[in-house]
Amino acid sequence: MATIEQFTAIYSSHQIYLERLAAGVGNDALPYIQSINDRVMKLFNNLPKNQLSPDHQKKIRKEVNAIVKEELGEMVSVMKLSQKQLGGYEAEWNDEQINAEIESDINTVVPSMTQVSAVARATPIKVGGGRYTTYSKMFSDYTRNQAERIDGIILNGFANGQTNRDIANLVEQELPSWKGGAESQARTLARTGTNHYATQSKLTYEQENDKVIIGWRSIATLDSRTSSQCASLDGVVMKSSNPRFGSFKPPRHPNCRSAIVPEMDGRLKYDDSKSERPTNFSVDGKKEPKRVSSKKTYYDEMKKLSASDQDAVLGPSLGKAFRKIDNPDAFAKQTINQATLEPLTLEQMKKKDNQLGRILKAQ
Repeated sequence: MATIEQFTAIYSSHQIYLERLAAGVGNDALPYIQSINDRVMKLFNNLPKNQLSPDHQKKIRKEVNAIVKEELGEMVSVMKLSQKQLGGYEAEWNDEQINAEIESDINTVVPSMTQVSAVARATPIKVGGGRYTTYSKMFSDYTRNQAERIDGIILNGFANGQTNRDIANLVEQELPSWKGGAESQARTLARTGTNHYATQSKLTYEQENDKVIIGWRSIATLDSRTSSQCASLDGVVMKSSNPRFGSFKPPRHPNCRSAIVPEMDGRLKYDDSKSERPTNFSVDGKKEPKRVSSKKTYYDEMKKLSASDQDAVLGPSLGKAFRKIDNPDAFAKQTINQATLEPLTLEQMKKKDNQLGRILKAQ
């Protein structure tokens, strides 16, 4: 394989664009959630003065359920369309980057938006802890969960409200908590779905151009919010034919911000000028954005931080172990399960018969 450092720089910067795009998609979802809040409150503020019969209560619950499904159905349709269009755009963008770097007479093929979408819908999404879901189920679960949460709020109002005004007040008190959770999870849908489509676009492109792309390098976001799993896999290279690739490719968990960068056939000529990737670790509690060599990994950069800043990310125990091992690559490999690529807990690390395990047990 051939590592083109310029790709690490380009794709790292592009990942920031994708994060901003996903944030915009998440923000576009918020008016639908606000509309549910407003329509439900309007319904309860207009309750009749007389006590509600069991049949009337059922009717209201049915109306609320219809409101939730209508609004979230529209929200999901808009979000899915946005991510589908992104898949088509990403296929063309990948082709532009590759053809700008390689010197070859190979005619690359750009998969269509429909091709990318079909692969994205069929490919499982990892949600952490060895669990997976599908793209469609991720959205249907969201809609169902939000409908069930609101129905629970209404049932609580009916059970504890002595008057219809009491019921309306109880619902009004509980809705802000529901709204906050629904907004947070909608943003997760936006970020996870966007990353999924971006990744599947690259892999669909590889299927059409396997004479050019023969593997993938993982790149993590270099800041203090990156998960331990993605930090440990930063810089790791794997072929898509590897049985572990399903656990390797992003998104590896909800809100995953990592990406994969193509590894090229080593027989191809390419232009590899000096390149840098962005980093944004916290230094003394403040973000310090700068650019660093694309050849450096997550833990290479963390090694440059002070002990207190390292502890803020890793925790005191792992921070001390990181400094004692003094080998970023060795530390990264010992913090994940090499068979499943899942992150190890502190207790699991302690049980390992390796350098990290011995250091942690001795603390």
